[in-house]
Amino acid sequence: MCYYSTVTWPALVVGLLAYPLFSLVETSFYNVRLVAGGVSKEFVGLYNYIRVFSDPLFIYSIEITLVFTIVSVIIEILLGIILALAVANSKFKRLWISILMISMIIPPLSVALIWRFMAYPEMGLLDQLTSFIGIGKIPWLSDSFWARILIIIVDVWHWTAFCFLIIYAGYVSLPLILYEAAMVDGASRLQTFKEITLPLLKPTILVAAFFRTIDILQAFPEIWQLTFGGPQSATTILNILAYLATFEFMDWGYASIVALTLMLITALFVLMFNLLLRRRAE
Repeated sequence: MCYYSTVTWPALVVGLLAYPLFSLVETSFYNVRLVAGGVSKEFVGLYNYIRVFSDPLFIYSIEITLVFTIVSVIIEILLGIILALAVANSKFKRLWISILMISMIIPPLSVALIWRFMAYPEMGLLDQLTSFIGIGKIPWLSDSFWARILIIIVDVWHWTAFCFLIIYAGYVSLPLILYEAAMVDGASRLQTFKEITLPLLKPTILVAAFFRTIDILQAFPEIWQLTFGGPQSATTILNILAYLATFEFMDWGYASIVALTLMLITALFVLMFNLLLRRRAE
């Protein structure tokens, strides 16, 4: 029984991971079409790769995916640090934590619909707020630049609480003796943060950034329901491009290469974070 458990289950897990990956790679070399009675597969070699990597939409999707990921993670980490410090020094810790958790527990689809209604032209709350403060109406859903800004705002609103929780847990577990010694030495709050808090929190911050990066790279329901990849493909990240290629254009060879590219980008981010965490451990 022990031999069965230690050999069969790992083999089963590897098989479940290896077969889909092999199938995805295999599909990228074929022109796959739906025909009467089944699926037609025609081997085309590297043609799909040449076609995809020379497609401006694919290159743009990589760019917007990276910009969306990096900007969102940076803002969420910064806000997470600020909120963690503020809540830790507040008298109403439980109340603030409960309030901050509200955004995180809302399903992504509901978040997208809420913000789509808020960004609706003329009637939406965002237009009313910007008009009230004198900025004027902003075309959140019809302008490429503002649509990209909107998806970042929505992701930050939805998931900053996640970064806050991780960083807050790391902050409250820091040894108090270091802060007591800093007070005795007459260090200011800024010096204490710079010399004690931030260095000790770096591993925790890296963990929060790691999880958010991987999660953002897999983003789909929020952006799809919010902008449907538009306007003019302005918010078509790689996940949305893979969806469109699969279900809208039925171009499975193209879609498989997009999925493999996203997998490669994710693997590179994982490797980068592992190297940073190992360097911190040494």
